[in-house]
Amino acid sequence: MSSSNSKVENKKKFASFYTPQPVAQALADWAITDADTTVLDPSFGGCAFLYAALETLGRRGNPAPGKQIYGVDIDADAAFYIEPLFRAGAVPEQFITEDFFNITPDYFGNKLFGAVIGNPPYIRYHEIPEDAQQRAIDCLETFNIKISGRASYWAFFLLYSMQFLRPGGRLAMVLPGALLHTDYSAQVRELLTKHFEQVTVYLLQERIFEGTDEESVLLCAAGARKPHKTLRIGTVKKVEALEQAIKEMQASTRTFDNVYGDGGWLRALIEKETIALYDGLMENQNVIRMGKWVTTRIGVVTGNNEFFILSKDEQEQRGISDNYLKPIIRRASHLTGLWIRDENLQHIATNGNKYLLLVLDQVESKLPKSLQEYIQYGQEIGISKSQKCRARRHWYVVPHTFIPPAFMPCMVAAWPRLVINQSQYTCTNNILRLLWKEARPGEDWIRLALGTLSTLSQLSAELVGRSYGGGVLKLEPKELARLAVPLVPVEVSEELARKVDSLLRKNKASEATDAVDSALLNSDIGLNTTKVEHLRKARNQLFLRRRQHRRDAQGILSN
Repeated sequence: MSSSNSKVENKKKFASFYTPQPVAQALADWAITDADTTVLDPSFGGCAFLYAALETLGRRGNPAPGKQIYGVDIDADAAFYIEPLFRAGAVPEQFITEDFFNITPDYFGNKLFGAVIGNPPYIRYHEIPEDAQQRAIDCLETFNIKISGRASYWAFFLLYSMQFLRPGGRLAMVLPGALLHTDYSAQVRELLTKHFEQVTVYLLQERIFEGTDEESVLLCAAGARKPHKTLRIGTVKKVEALEQAIKEMQASTRTFDNVYGDGGWLRALIEKETIALYDGLMENQNVIRMGKWVTTRIGVVTGNNEFFILSKDEQEQRGISDNYLKPIIRRASHLTGLWIRDENLQHIATNGNKYLLLVLDQVESKLPKSLQEYIQYGQEIGISKSQKCRARRHWYVVPHTFIPPAFMPCMVAAWPRLVINQSQYTCTNNILRLLWKEARPGEDWIRLALGTLSTLSQLSAELVGRSYGGGVLKLEPKELARLAVPLVPVEVSEELARKVDSLLRKNKASEATDAVDSALLNSDIGLNTTKVEHLRKARNQLFLRRRQHRRDAQGILSN
């Protein structure tokens, strides 16, 4: 591993991506209102916020600012950075090496703080150690706060930090973009508006953490424990503009309502007229949520694709019969048209590609010798001991290998679209499998596939999906069920489908969207060209927000 990669991996151990000093300084200047403000950083790491607090308190006229500053961090190495605070009047007891969720205000003499500032750890729920997660849950429950078990660690940190503020205090933190729109963050957003008189968030377009593509949101919450009055949002392009933006908070942000709907606080980035248009379309009977008609299942989870998916050469070398193999799509890029047929996938079988899924439904002793030998080989190299395999009754029997009538990639650079499956292929779990909830006419798959290509559905995907590192948009089954799909009139769907399929195979996705949008103008949905342009502007705005740092962003919009 290179030295730069080693640094990133070491940071990830404690999720310690330290905040650039100008960001910490701008937030500290806002949060610390006078020379007597006491300050807590619950995860002080490289001390950026502690140094910033030292600077701000000094400028506010405090002759010994270190006495006002406190910190907690689980990483013992973080203590190496606090020497400057001792020279400014602090004592070692003000800085605790401990899990923040083992700390209560008692540790500081029942002190509640005028300002809590910092950059909480960015750890996703599935990476949080079980004991650490339970401590966090228990801490919040003492304050009658419950949030989803799927919440990332920063959410627990933020909510627990609020309990250390005195009435009227301020909280300023660097948070991930997930605050704005994820399902689990809905509870966080609601609690913020209940706990603070004024909540302001800034989207920082510049990426500030080395080795990551994480979007940063800057939270400024004032008036702890006071009735809520206002919620504001603003965008800052560069770190260098942040200080001035926060100083001019009224001018650099706009108010919005904490309403429930697709997109959470992301909605505030879109013009109010467009959001009203979008919400109105959601009430139209010819716009459905995908989950109304469709049940979603993840693709095949093998436990070890290298072992369970073979190439044609491996099949022949092992002497495994076609009767025990099923073709499988491993890459969403293979889903090229509006529908996929066996002849569209012939190229997968070439050049040694692995595309044959081992499908067994019998105990080992009843299988041909070639398969018994292959199973034995899997045991010898430890496949049987992998997490997924050892949970099965027979480790080598991969479950749920059915062939679905439709596919939908769950992680995409642009927007997800439904692909009708007319092949004998199933798919791996990077692709979702779609089934009817109840029997429906075959042309309804075509109507859904076309609808997912519309500007309206693409905007819906931006609002209900999740933005991941690298600007990828992800829709898991729960989000996909909420995806809005306008229904193209039945009488034009078949002819339109042929046209759109041809465009997609020529890599002309934008023209395919234009064709679908044009068809919808003649439907009962109530769209016109002006309304479509408003929807498209909003779609592009959210798309560029998540993908602006990728070279392909403009190309995707124009393809």
